Amino acid sequence: MILLRKILLGLFLVLLFSCSEDLEIDDKYPDKKYLEINFCSYINDSNVSKISDNLNQLSKLNDSYLDNGSLQTFYLDPSFETKTYDFIWLNDFSSKLIFAKYENYFNKNKRFIDWANDFSKKVDCSSEQKQLFHSVYENNSYSFEREKFYKNISFCKFLPNINLFDLKIFLEEDFESLSQIKILVSESETDNFDFVMEENSLNESNSEPMASQIGFLASCNTEISDSFINGLYFDVYPTYISN
Repeated sequence: MILLRKILLGLFLVLLFSCSEDLEIDDKYPDKKYLEINFCSYINDSNVSKISDNLNQLSKLNDSYLDNGSLQTFYLDPSFETKTYDFIWLNDFSSKLIFAKYENYFNKNKRFIDWANDFSKKVDCSSEQKQLFHSVYENNSYSFEREKFYKNISFCKFLPNINLFDLKIFLEEDFESLSQIKILVSESETDNFDFVMEENSLNESNSEPMASQIGFLASCNTEISDSFINGLYFDVYPTYISN
């Protein structure tokens, strides 16, 4: 009888764990990458050099859980003055499902919880400001794994009778660029923009950003300060890639 109870308890735990990992999510773009954008500020006289050990520890924890190619993480250093945050922590997941499973595991696993508690003594990442995006298009799949690169971000609204299909056709058939171009669509509805145009390059460019060249399809950056009419620029440092 004791043996039977142990067997039943073991089966129950297995089923409980399996159910916790079997997440049901609403995903409009199941085959697209999913981005988690966190706005973070240093606290208690901390700085980028003081969190290097934390980043190394997180990389080891991630390697123990994540599959190959499921997550890339980037540190975005704004090249403009901002009073609301010091840097952006960008998690680039291979899908929304992987994001949901990772977030669920991160919030329940003791090692991840302990890491988060220690990290929160140095960095404050506002959960209220966090933004989530689907990456619905990219013109090439270049992976910025180990080297610094440059990112320009623009917030755009389609002109009347124009949609995502029209923009994709233009990018695929009538446009050439050495930069990597991405189109991001917000998970939540917003009146401020229809999509985000992201332009990534290995070299700092003096040419006009992509967003300034699609005026016949969309208007960009009209809802933010005039000083950012050409978008927001960041120096970007890859900090993790699952392998």
